[in-house]
Amino acid sequence: MRPCMYDIMPVGGAIRLLLRLLVGIFLLSQSVLAQHYSFSTVTQDADAEFPSRLNYIMEGSRGCLWIATRSGLGRYDGNILKKYVHDDADTLSLPGNDVYSLAEDVDKDLWLFTVAGITRFDYQTDTFHPLTDEAGNKLRGYSGIAWREGILFSTGSGILYYNKRDNSMKTIAKMPGRHDVAPATPFAPNMAYSPQPSGR
Repeated sequence: MRPCMYDIMPVGGAIRLLLRLLVGIFLLSQSVLAQHYSFSTVTQDADAEFPSRLNYIMEGSRGCLWIATRSGLGRYDGNILKKYVHDDADTLSLPGNDVYSLAEDVDKDLWLFTVAGITRFDYQTDTFHPLTDEAGNKLRGYSGIAWREGILFSTGSGILYYNKRDNSMKTIAKMPGRHDVAPATPFAPNMAYSPQPSGR
C-alpha cells in the first residue's frame, strides 16, 4: 500500500511550510521591487521663499509642479522654483496672495482659486486673468474640474460652467440664499461661510 501525503507530512507542517514559502516569495519580491530615492535642493528665485504651510500642490499637464500657499503661487519646472505674488501696480499679477486651490480645464490651462477670485494663468505671457461676471465683478470659487468644452466651478452661489469655446458662463445649479464668499474648505481655513437667514 502506498503511503498518503498525510502520512509523510502532518497537516500543520504543510501549512507552516506553505506560509514560509509565501513569506519568502513576498520578501524576495519586495527586495527586487525596492526603489532607492535621492533628494536634492531646489534652486529658487531670489525672492521665492515659501511659507511652511502649503494649501495645495498639483502637477500640471505641461510638466510644472504648482504650489498654492497663503502668500502666493509657486511654479517648479524641474530646475527653478518661481514665486508669483500680488502687485497693486500690476493688474495682470496674481489677484490675491492666498491661493487655496488649483485646477486645469480641457485645454490644460491653469485656473487658480484665491480669496480675491477665480483667475486663469496665461502661459504665453506669464500673467493672470481674473474671471468676471456680466457686470464685471470678480467671481469667487473654491474648486474646479475640466468638463466638456471648458471647466466647472464650485462657487458660493452654486455650480457654474464656463465654456471656453464661446466665452459663455452658465449656472448649472444654484445654492439657496446669498453667498458672496466661498464656503470654508480645508484649503481656505481662514474664510467664513455665512448664509443669509431664510426668513423662518
